[in-house]
Parts: sequence; C-alpha cells; structure tokens
Amino acid sequence: MALLFAIGFGIPSDGDQAVHAAKWLLKSGKTQEELNAEVDNIRRIDKISYRSTDIEHDVIDHVSEYRHARILEKAERVYETTLRSVEGVLGTCHPIFRRISITLASLWIEQGLHDKAETLLPRLTADWLASLDTISQDAIVIQHHLATLHINQGRFEEGIALQRTVFEKCTTAFGQEYKSTLAAMGNLATTYWNLGQWDRAEELQVKDLAINRKIRGTDHPRTLAAASNLASTYERQGRLKEAAQLKQELLEISTRIHGEEHSTTVVIMGNLANNYRIQRLWNDSEKLEAKVLGVRKHLYGEGHPDTLKSMANLSSTYFLQGRFKEAFDLEEPIAKAMTARLGTHHPDTLTAWNNLAHTLWAVGRREEAVGTMAEAARLRAEVLGPDHVETKRSAGNLSRWIAEI
Repeated sequence: MALLFAIGFGIPSDGDQAVHAAKWLLKSGKTQEELNAEVDNIRRIDKISYRSTDIEHDVIDHVSEYRHARILEKAERVYETTLRSVEGVLGTCHPIFRRISITLASLWIEQGLHDKAETLLPRLTADWLASLDTISQDAIVIQHHLATLHINQGRFEEGIALQRTVFEKCTTAFGQEYKSTLAAMGNLATTYWNLGQWDRAEELQVKDLAINRKIRGTDHPRTLAAASNLASTYERQGRLKEAAQLKQELLEISTRIHGEEHSTTVVIMGNLANNYRIQRLWNDSEKLEAKVLGVRKHLYGEGHPDTLKSMANLSSTYFLQGRFKEAFDLEEPIAKAMTARLGTHHPDTLTAWNNLAHTLWAVGRREEAVGTMAEAARLRAEVLGPDHVETKRSAGNLSRWIAEI
C-alpha cells in the first residue's frame, strides 16, 4: 500500500492532487511518516521472493493472459505509466522495476514493437547485469527476452549466442531439471529448428520432453509444448505418421484440459493440420485450418501475427490443391500485413512474400512473380545467409523462372 501511494496509484489525475492524496492517506489509517518509512524499507529490497508454493510463478504468462483477454494495448499503457512512476520512487536497479520492465518488453515483442523493446532490454543488460550476478533469475529472464528480440528481428547469430549463454548459465546454476533450464533448452532447440539444424533440435527436444514428463507429468502445458516441438522435428525428418500420432494425442489432452479455444489447443490443432497437409490429406487439413483461423481472429484480431500465420497455412492448402485464385486472395494481404506488422526482414515476412511469388507464377502473372521472388531471395540471403536452405530454395526458383520466361 505504501508503494502504491508513493507512485500515485489510485489517486485521480483530475482536480487537486494534494486533496486526493490526503483522502487516500486518511483511508489507509497510516501517517505520512509511517508510509515513508515503509517505502524506505521497500527501497532496500534486493530480491523478490514468493511465499506460495501452490503455483510456479514463472508458469503464469502475463502476456498470454492479456492477449487472451484482448487487452494487450491497454496493458502496455498501464505498464508504461507504472514503470515511469516506479523508476521515480525506486530507481532502475530495484527488482520491482526490473520485473515490470521485463513484462513491458514482452508486451512490445508480442505486438511486434521491436524498436521499443530494443531501447529497454539492452539498457537493463548494460546497466544492471554487468554489475550484478548474471546467473540470477532476473538476469536470465532479461537475457532470454533479448535473445527472443534478436531472433524475431532475424539477427540469428546474436540470438543463438545469447540463447546458448542462457542455457549454459541455467544448467550451471540450477541443474537440467529446473524450470528455467528447461525453458532455455526448448528455446535453443526451437532456434536450431528454425535454422534447419534438425539433428541438434531433436537431441535437445527428446531430452526436454523426457524431463518434462518426469517432473511435470503428461498433462502439463510445458510437456505438451515439448511434445509438439518434437513432433514438428519428426515431420522435417520425414517421420510423418509418428508426428501425426503424437500430435493427435496432444490435441486430445489439451482439448480435454483447456477446451478448443485455449492458446495451447489452437497451436496443437494448427500443427496437426500442417501434418495432414504434408500427407496430402486435404479435407482433414482444411477443416482444422479453418477452425484455427476462426479462433485466432476471435481471440487476437485479424492483424495479429498468429492470425496471419493461420491465413498463410490455409492459403498453402488451397495452393497445393491447385486452387490458386483462392490462395492469391489470402496471400497478397498477408504479405502486406506482415511487412507492416513485423518488418521487411522478419523471417515470417520473407516466407509470406516467397509464397506470394509462387502464387503469382501459378496464376500466370510471371513478371510480377519474378520480381517478387528476386526480392525474397535477396532478403533471405541478407537475413538468413546465402547457404541457408530457404535462401537456396528461393534462389533456385528464381533462376528456373528466369530461364522459362
């Protein structure tokens, strides 16, 4: 209560601030001196601890809850205002300031506001991590979000180096079965997956799944996520039926526990639809993809990156069936929306333009297709590197098309 009073929480901004503050103080039953003394005690806190053992505090994903409630922008405004107030009272090195900063950065990353996040996270890293214990929980979380920011911007070398650092520090400080270590392991495996390094990804994912099943059980959200990631790797290795069986089991578990509109269920449903598409089970794939798209539009809105990815998946199913006009009607707005939301160099944006180029070629607009593919190939070489599998695929298609014109 003392801290809330000090930062002005609950005191209306209109009218005489002194009068409002005096009324607030009167209701508290405390004197100004008592509250000031308590704020001084709060300033001396150097670590936040949790008394309750009923809930793993790091399992509570505030950003996911705000997204589910469709209040991301409102939450962002509240956190921005609160952060400024807390900084004025407690300073930038206080753990309460750091926790609010971490959540605010996560909100920005979730909304694709990478420039804002990049002004905050490096400052925390430079001003705080350099002078304190870099294997503390807060330090690891900050480094994780900074790595996520780099990955989302396509800065893979910086991102993967930070992810390795986080994983090594977690393993050293907490052991392999600690929740932060498992999160770091999963993040690193996902990055390997995105870079096409399937064997490295599988090695970490098998270990991640086994530990999660042991310490958390088969129904835990983290276990479901670990199994889903492994199934995706199986698909890349051509083990489609194994992957589908695992995903079907996951979908049954998640639907039973969370319901069809829970974010975990929707992700699993989309992954199973992708598997059906690869196996050319068109009806099964299209049915699930339409359901996923409907849920994400309802939960996140039409311009959200997850909604756009769902549209792209449905478009791919249309394309692979030869329904090129239906695919084009989805792909052109997807590419433009991803560019506006995620930026030109984001991997998802590059994929969207690459897909649009293929559809342009399929509907006979060949000159536009070549121009679009040329730009996609150039940007993929710049972002992913000239030797990345996706870069080579775009460059190969471009060469073949030019030869055919």
